[in-house]
This record gives sequence, structure tokens and C-alpha cells, in this order.
Amino acid sequence: MPRKTSEIRKSEIIATAREIIFFEGFSNFTIRTVAMRVGISEAAIYRHFANKEELMLGMLESLFGPWRDAIASLIAENGIATEKLQKLVELHLHHLIIMQLNPVLFFSEAIRPENTRLLEVLNSNMQFLLKNIRQILIQAVEQHLVCKSLDVDAAAACVIGILQTSVIKWTLQRSDDGLREGSAAIMQFFSTLMTSQRKSK
Repeated sequence: MPRKTSEIRKSEIIATAREIIFFEGFSNFTIRTVAMRVGISEAAIYRHFANKEELMLGMLESLFGPWRDAIASLIAENGIATEKLQKLVELHLHHLIIMQLNPVLFFSEAIRPENTRLLEVLNSNMQFLLKNIRQILIQAVEQHLVCKSLDVDAAAACVIGILQTSVIKWTLQRSDDGLREGSAAIMQFFSTLMTSQRKSK
């Protein structure tokens, strides 16, 4: 049987670690457990990741790399800003669910002193999301879809809140049943509020 390449093995380790965290939580997430599930030695894990934080960073990058690319492509599209905002929410949840990687589960680990880089990565990607939401909202103002006096920062915070509420719901119910539909309905309601504010002026 041919020996697996370094990249394939690394992907297996990340996928296994992700499954452990998603289905069992961080209490069962150890290098030993990951090694056993993959069927390799702990030393083999350390050939790819120096420690647990490096492995967690690898997991997050496996999610956020394609996620950032997809958001950048969406932002570059021509189109109606309010529809792009709806698409961004759908895109965000789609990536989390497909990758089975819930950022909420990482927050308790990120505040540990030994995991400072983990906190930086989570914060950096949150800022990336916020920046792009603001950009879409600015487009909505420029396209005269919403009131020109819209508080873009406040509106962006509301969208982040909708996303976080959806992810927390996903965490609590341990299922994505109705998650996309529920988020889409809330975003539609929010968009209606913003556009009706323009019409009332």
C-alpha cells in the first residue's frame, strides 16, 4: 500500500480533530485521541503540528481560508446590495455547517494564555467579516436601497448578531435543522426594516 503524502495525512489529522471537537467537545480533544482515531503515533502528529494550538489553527484555516475566498468573490460581484447581504449570511452558515466547525466552541480555548494566536485568528476573521458586511451596507446606501443616514456600524453589528445567534442555536440544538431557513427569515425581516426606513423618509 503506497505511503500517504504529508498533505493527505495532515488533512486526515485536521478532519479527525474537527470531528472530535464537533461531536464530543474539547474534553476529548487530545493529541493522543487524535492519533488513535487516525491510526498513527503521537509522534506522527507532532511531525505536522508542534502542539495542540497549532492543530487548532490548522483547523480554523481549513475553514476560514475558503470562507474568506468565497466572501471576497461575493463582494466583487455586481448586484443588489441587500441581496448580497442575504447571500453573505447564507454563505457563512453554509461553510460552518459543511465543515462541521463551530467557532463558538473555540472561544473558551482561545482565552487560555497559551492560546494567544488562536484568539488573534478568531478576532482577525471576525474583523474580516465585519469589514465586508460594512462594505455591502455602504453599497446599499449608494444604491439608494436604504436611508442615506443609515448607521452602517450599528447595522453591521446587527448582522453579526444575527449570525452569532444562529451559530449559538446550532451549538445548543446540535443540529442544523431549520438553521438556514430561520436565519434567512430574520435577514429578510432586517432588510425590510432597512428599506422601509428609506421609504418613510
